[in-house]
Amino acid sequence: MPPMRGNGSEHHSTKMSKSDYSLNMRTLFIIALLLVSLVSSPSWGADFDKGFAAYDRGDFEIALRKWTPLAEQGDADAQFNLGFMYRNGFGVLQDYKTTVKWYTRAAEQGYGKAQVNLGIMYGNGSGNGYPLDVLGKWMNTLSGA
Repeated sequence: MPPMRGNGSEHHSTKMSKSDYSLNMRTLFIIALLLVSLVSSPSWGADFDKGFAAYDRGDFEIALRKWTPLAEQGDADAQFNLGFMYRNGFGVLQDYKTTVKWYTRAAEQGYGKAQVNLGIMYGNGSGNGYPLDVLGKWMNTLSGA
């Protein structure tokens, strides 16, 4: 039953205009898209969780394989975790430039731990070869400047 207007005593036609039909079809299409996205998003969560479980077991190769596509698609958690792996050489060669790349992508999305780690890297000079003004940006963010 359509929503009521007025005091409810008016007579309403049950005919649907073309614009009402078009609106209803758009609404159904949007609902269908939302349902598809809800059904498909758990696989991202599942991949992240599988990567985390692999990391906990020390199977860094699997963790890297699960998190890299997520990080490339903009998942800040995966970006941070890849940065951490590259910073510490877990399953990869230690590479501060790649660390800064992944931490920066996560930090730009407001990921606090990545911002802190970038500030620390700036403070202790471990951002070797990376522009200090970029790392300094995160130090300023942390200090509230």
